[in-house]
Amino acid sequence: MFTLQQNAGRLSIGLLSFFLLGSVSLAQNRPSPEPSLQEVSHQVVVKISQERIDSLKKKLNLQVDQLVAWNVWSSVLLVDVKKQRIEDMKMLENVREPMMETNTTNQKILRQEKRLQFHIDRLQIQFKRIEAARLNTESFYQLLSKDQQTIFDLFWEGQNLGPNSGNWLY
Repeated sequence: MFTLQQNAGRLSIGLLSFFLLGSVSLAQNRPSPEPSLQEVSHQVVVKISQERIDSLKKKLNLQVDQLVAWNVWSSVLLVDVKKQRIEDMKMLENVREPMMETNTTNQKILRQEKRLQFHIDRLQIQFKRIEAARLNTESFYQLLSKDQQTIFDLFWEGQNLGPNSGNWLY
C-alpha cells in the first residue's frame, strides 16, 4: 500500500520518465505533439490505478469462479478513474478562470454564481459516481470469502475515504 507521499513521488518519477522518454523520441526526429501536463498526469494516474488493481488481484488469490466478477468490478473501476480525471481537469479549468478587475459588481456576482453552480453539478456527479462504485464493489465483495474480504478491506486501509475525497483508488 502506498501513502500519499509515495504516490506523489511515483507521480513525479513517472512525469520525469515520461519527459525524458519524450525528449528521446524527439531526438529521433519523430514529429509528434507534446502532451500537456494534464494529459501526462492523467496517464500516470491511470497507470498507478492499474498497478494497484493488479496488486490487489494477486493478493486476493481469486478462484476461477470469481474472475468474471473481478473483471467486471475492475474494468468499471478503471473507467471511473478515467472519467474522474477528466472531471478533475474540468474543475481545474473552472478554478483558473481569471476575474477581470474591470468587471462590474454584477458581473463578479454572476461569475461566482456560475462557479458555485459548477461545483454543485460536480458534487452531484461525484455522488452518483461513489454510489455506483459502492454498488459495484458490493456485488463483487459478496463473492469473496471472509479471508479475501479481510484482504480487500486492509488493502484500502489508509486511503482517504472521507467527505472531501473523490479519488479513492489513486
